[in-house]
Amino acid sequence: MDDGWHAPASVGGRYTALCRSNHHLTLCHGAAARAVKELVPGGIVATGVNIAAFYPLNNEPKNVEAYRHCEEDQTFWYLDPIFKGGGYPEVALKRAYDHGDDFFVKKGDDELMHANTDIVGFNHYFSIWVESGDTHTYQGWNYGKPPEGLEKNSWDSVVYPQGFYDCFKQLSERYKGFPQMITENGLPEPTDKVSDDGRVHDTGRVEYIKKYVGAMKRALNDGVDIRGYMFWSFMDNFEWAEGYHMRFGLVHTDLKTLKRTIKDSGYCYQEIIASKGAHL
Repeated sequence: MDDGWHAPASVGGRYTALCRSNHHLTLCHGAAARAVKELVPGGIVATGVNIAAFYPLNNEPKNVEAYRHCEEDQTFWYLDPIFKGGGYPEVALKRAYDHGDDFFVKKGDDELMHANTDIVGFNHYFSIWVESGDTHTYQGWNYGKPPEGLEKNSWDSVVYPQGFYDCFKQLSERYKGFPQMITENGLPEPTDKVSDDGRVHDTGRVEYIKKYVGAMKRALNDGVDIRGYMFWSFMDNFEWAEGYHMRFGLVHTDLKTLKRTIKDSGYCYQEIIASKGAHL
């Protein structure tokens, strides 16, 4: 929303329309969570936010500070009000107020946001290295260039399963006592097609699934309470700003005939489920 990539294609400062919208979404989440608990005995409520793994570009103090600000703005801002209580991260909120921003936080909002949520649910697609800069106005951080030699996908972002593992560990340490669930994780490819043998050989996605589910299994073995994993997505779909160009599915969709074909990644995922990841 802050860069105009997604609908409605408007552009605003980080702490204007974006944060005001998020504040009201979080209030709505709190109200909905209360309603679920009242109307559905034993109902379980989770979040579904995008969480990246962040790292400082290097050990220079200015880049380490930028990384800390980025985590406050991009991760803790969205989860602290729900799982820690007491509202937004104090340092990030102070930086906002010091620059004249007002998010319409009213008395009682903090209590409503911190209401009846059981599971830290998150989408994960990116690992990002952060450096000092002014792209994000007064926040003081930019997205830097990843280390050389890391594999990249068709989004030009790195394939870095260690980042997935690090997210699990960080969230388990910050939000103690809350189990986790992966609400989205997957790999887009614009080139998936049915070959002459009738199969879709999406080798990159097969390797991606093995690496990322393997990283999740390692986090499980290291004591993180993970209750579920949902791959994005079951079949090729209309994907936000990318439309039909990017294909995320385990099942290929012919856009002219609507014929569905299970991709190699679909069979790989089937084997992982059947074996409970025994071979990862």
